[in-house]
Amino acid sequence: MSDVKNGRTDYGTGKESLIRAAIQTVARNGLRRLTYRSVAAEAGVAHGLVAHHFGSIESLLHQALRFAIDESLALTSFAPLVDTVDEFAEGLPELVEKDAAVQVFQYELVIDSRRNPDLVPEIEAYHDRYRAAIHRQLQHFGLDDEGLTDMVWATLDGIVFQQVALGRTASSKAALDRLRFLLQRTVDEASLEH
Repeated sequence: MSDVKNGRTDYGTGKESLIRAAIQTVARNGLRRLTYRSVAAEAGVAHGLVAHHFGSIESLLHQALRFAIDESLALTSFAPLVDTVDEFAEGLPELVEKDAAVQVFQYELVIDSRRNPDLVPEIEAYHDRYRAAIHRQLQHFGLDDEGLTDMVWATLDGIVFQQVALGRTASSKAALDRLRFLLQRTVDEASLEH
């Protein structure tokens, strides 16, 4: 993000700045307090600008979720592909530490999708995009196993969730080291079979 001015974060200009402000608002205050006014106050603009760019809170939420996923995937080592297991999910704990709001925002929407069926397609797309990125990476390591993909995705999701909730970066790093160790063993075993 940008600089803090007058106690308010400067998100830049345009639609992206409003999306970032919405993510921060939800992360700090919860989904139920997301309004045009709360986003406008966070971004330091008139609330009519938020309505102008998005038309509805639902549209803002959907666009913010897609933005959050794109940003998270771009900042992790899931895309582009890495060549060694040691590089897999590298920097994930630091990413969560640096920009926990993006992760909190995503989890808020995942939980709210249980109450709001309109969010379910977005949450399914959220799940599918992360899972597909992990599956591509595992295939690159020579591991084409759907069950393994599901296990790794669930493990990574759990690691991030616990770090967001408890702030234990060291625990996240230790868990990722163990996951990489197990993945390397699986890669080594698969290469012996071929």
